[in-house]
Amino acid sequence: ERLLRLLSARREKAREPAARPRSAEGGALRDPWKEHLRTFYDGITDQLAATDYGNVSFFLNLGYKANDNPQRGVIELPARMLNRNSVKLVVETIGDQDLTGATVVDVGCGRGGTAWTLHRYFGVGSVIGMDLSAGAAGFCGRVHTFEGAHFLAADAERLPFKSECCDAVTNIESACDYPDRPAFYGEVCRILKPGGAFLYADVFMAGHTPEVCYNFFEAAGFVIERHDDITSNVQASCLEVSNRRLDAFAGTGSGTQMKDFMGAPGSVVFKAFEERTATFDIFRVRKPR
Repeated sequence: ERLLRLLSARREKAREPAARPRSAEGGALRDPWKEHLRTFYDGITDQLAATDYGNVSFFLNLGYKANDNPQRGVIELPARMLNRNSVKLVVETIGDQDLTGATVVDVGCGRGGTAWTLHRYFGVGSVIGMDLSAGAAGFCGRVHTFEGAHFLAADAERLPFKSECCDAVTNIESACDYPDRPAFYGEVCRILKPGGAFLYADVFMAGHTPEVCYNFFEAAGFVIERHDDITSNVQASCLEVSNRRLDAFAGTGSGTQMKDFMGAPGSVVFKAFEERTATFDIFRVRKPR
């Protein structure tokens, strides 16, 4: 059901009620939509754990396939590799940003694919991955044991980090699920060091267009260094790999749901890209020094 909430215009309903009780998990506010997301992504972890390749399934993003659009990534990936399109989306999101020795917070880390890519290709000093799903964070902690890797379960709208604690924040295809994206952006602003970069790839649509990002970051005094519409690259990736990925969930009873989750041709998400009622965009935003 990921992205379907956005495409069915339920964002405002998800923000109700205005006052919510605190949960026992790190002081995060209890929210029905967030509880649904926790359950859904914990279920993804359980489903993949039951497969032969669960321990190497690091990515859930829609991926990126090169076409005539300019490519920003400076890492040359092998022609054949596991999850190549998903790794390529991470590489394109980071672009030419130098992260050597950097402390990076990856918000919405999922199964740790971005963290793995940061370690494998970008020479980061440390990466702290966090996700709303305790199951996802637990999987990452068990599987991604490289030096400098840390994972925890937390709420993206209430990041449990000190102000100005990191050199970069990554967020790839995750904030589209957040009830209050501007609250998340504010938290990114808070935890970035002066001069730090926000490397951000996401789905945008009516109600939260890329202009919302422009308005928020410009008002905060941030510099928007890059904005690329990569919808056609994401569509091409979905055409290439989405149906193949659905095999991982065969027999689970969730085929229709997973078709939309994977952006398969004919799904609500894929049709929205075709009709341009949704786009997939990359931003690089710089916090002023």
